[in-house]
Amino acid sequence: MKNNTFIVLRKKLAPYKGLIVPLLGHYVSLSLKWYQLRAYFASALLKKKNANASYAVVSACFNVEEYIDCFIKSLLCQTLDFKNNIQVVLVDDGSNDSTWEKLLYWQRKYPKNILALHKQNGGQGSARNFGLPYVQADWVTFADPDDFYDPFALEEVDKIIGKYQNEKLSFVSLNYIPFYENKKGFVEDHPLSFRFNNERTIKKVKFLNSFI
Repeated sequence: MKNNTFIVLRKKLAPYKGLIVPLLGHYVSLSLKWYQLRAYFASALLKKKNANASYAVVSACFNVEEYIDCFIKSLLCQTLDFKNNIQVVLVDDGSNDSTWEKLLYWQRKYPKNILALHKQNGGQGSARNFGLPYVQADWVTFADPDDFYDPFALEEVDKIIGKYQNEKLSFVSLNYIPFYENKKGFVEDHPLSFRFNNERTIKKVKFLNSFI
């Protein structure tokens, strides 16, 4: 949708702002409850033990004590069986809250799947690079610990990898849905979400200097 279309819509909807905003808040709140319900039933009833590949999630963690539990639980609730297919590498980047203690708790709970590492503060890139040598999976992704995964996320990735396994697939991209913390829910309003309406592959990637 072009920018001028957004401008026209905003003008037309302006008189109804007082009605729309409260309704949006209720919708966002319900979306989180729906996510939690889906995650519970999906992980309990739709587990897929065998996968086309194994997956590692590397996360740079800095002062995320209030988010880390939700992040890890979203991985535990994947329909792609966590214990058989998913590795999590959590790098504490010199936190000064209880992040490190929480990482150790989850490592003790799932010692075969979760690895907690600690380093001096050096920034997100430094922490991610610190965790990379510990990856023991076919595919790796980076995730922020204040985000969380849809319960079907890694299973969908696995389906794509299985579908294109003879085409030397090297990268898979998923949609990102913003979470509104003040409303305790999320809305799929990211401006680039339309790119994920249909599955598609890019046969050739041009290097940055090709555009200079």
